Amino acid sequence: MSNDLKFKIGKWLTRLARMVRHQQQLSDFERGEMVADYTAMLLDDELPGAAFSNSALHAVAEVCEWWPPYRQLAKLIREDWAVQQVRIENAQTLRIAGPTDGNLPPLDGTNEIWWRYWTRNEMTNWTGADETGLPDSVPVGRRKIGLSMLKQFAPFAYQRAVGGRPDEQDPTDWKDRNRLARTLREAKSHPLKAVVLRCIQAAVKKNAPDNLPMVEDEMIAEKVPLKPEGKRREMAQ
Repeated sequence: MSNDLKFKIGKWLTRLARMVRHQQQLSDFERGEMVADYTAMLLDDELPGAAFSNSALHAVAEVCEWWPPYRQLAKLIREDWAVQQVRIENAQTLRIAGPTDGNLPPLDGTNEIWWRYWTRNEMTNWTGADETGLPDSVPVGRRKIGLSMLKQFAPFAYQRAVGGRPDEQDPTDWKDRNRLARTLREAKSHPLKAVVLRCIQAAVKKNAPDNLPMVEDEMIAEKVPLKPEGKRREMAQ
């Protein structure tokens, strides 16, 4: 066990404790005991130290007015860490090296974000970190939905996923409000719901900004914090 990581998590939890309300007034000793208990559980979950960032702190504080139960806290930290991993990877490279087939175009922008979403879920077999004992039909169903979303929102990432040519379908399909509404409904059942909704938000903002309120309304309803530019809408709800 790393003492540095233990100290970092404890400090992070102490900051969170000052930002949210508590069911009862805590003495310094009681607060310290609570932080120590949560630190031990988070260490057992083997979350990386980088997950305990200012971004995660803000994400939890925005959703939780009161000190959260452990399961909710760990879930929010994992979701934010998944988003941060996408951002870190995108900052390191603007392109993803594709297969050796020279007919496949390089990926960038929206297609790159969706390709990372696809490959990450393929590596985890479409199963959340805290999900055990799922019937085989669950990850199979999630993969089918994920492939459908790739086909709809990122045709070149879809081409890479299936190893063939994308359908002759208008790549601006995200402008279709009915299809977008269906995709948003499907995203709500995904174990990385926050990540998926942020990917949809990025795609729609770029390609169909008139439909962005649909996505942000869904994010607000699902308690997924909006990016800074959407804060005024969130506060107005």
